[in-house]
Amino acid sequence: LTVGGNFTLNNALPVTNFSGGTSTVTFNGTGPQAITRTGGGTLTFNNMTVNKPSSTLTLANTAPNGTTLSVPGTLTLTSGAFAIGGSIIVSNTLALGGTVSGTGTITGSSFSDMSITGTGALGTLNFTTGSGQTLRRLSVNRTGTSPTVTLGTELSVGGSTAADTLSLTSGIIQTGPNVLTLANQNQFGHGSPSAFVDGILRMTYPAATIARFFPIAGDGIYRPVSVSGTATAGTQVTVRMINTAPPGTPGAGLNNLSGVRYYQIERSGTLGGTPRVQLSIN
Repeated sequence: LTVGGNFTLNNALPVTNFSGGTSTVTFNGTGPQAITRTGGGTLTFNNMTVNKPSSTLTLANTAPNGTTLSVPGTLTLTSGAFAIGGSIIVSNTLALGGTVSGTGTITGSSFSDMSITGTGALGTLNFTTGSGQTLRRLSVNRTGTSPTVTLGTELSVGGSTAADTLSLTSGIIQTGPNVLTLANQNQFGHGSPSAFVDGILRMTYPAATIARFFPIAGDGIYRPVSVSGTATAGTQVTVRMINTAPPGTPGAGLNNLSGVRYYQIERSGTLGGTPRVQLSIN
């Protein structure tokens, strides 16, 4: 099915849903396009292609209920942008269960959620420059061989409630040179050898004497870090682990440097008291 205008499913839940079987729905209009699920709820396109020479395809706001667009197969972003949408009243969700390809972008917002399930490598997520590189919630539960989610751009995740953050149950988020920022000041307290961030992770601290757990890795080698101290609200700490011998020579009080790996830890804001960094050494 190829759509050059808007796609609207008028029947409110629980009456009807769209059944596309195993087919692909392609959006290729030259102007703005919208996907509307009247009354909210879930709309499923097995495969979806966005091939717009200009403008944006938007998942429309359907207050008082949000809409989830589920793509269990392949999301192909050939060109143009797909906006998850949402509003201050209710959020929208993009649920991905298969793979993502293409150089088009996804536009998030502080009212947009993303859920990632399925097996194996998802592909690369490119978010639209600026405020589009934002999600309210990101849930990752990817299993199987090489269950990776790759960021092609910067991404900030977090909202105003404790649940508005990253939920990393299973899978590997690969950031490359990009930074994954957790903007919510609530604790992100999970991670494991099968659920971690391979790359650069930035966390936001509340006004408290508190520790933050960074489930990070470098080149697939999981070596989490804990950074604690007395922070002012909004202080951010960025951690990266690099799997090469560090530059330089041991300073005063050090006998040796690791010949295997080192950490880069940066701070913006205040982290006073008795700051402490706890590393994984093995």
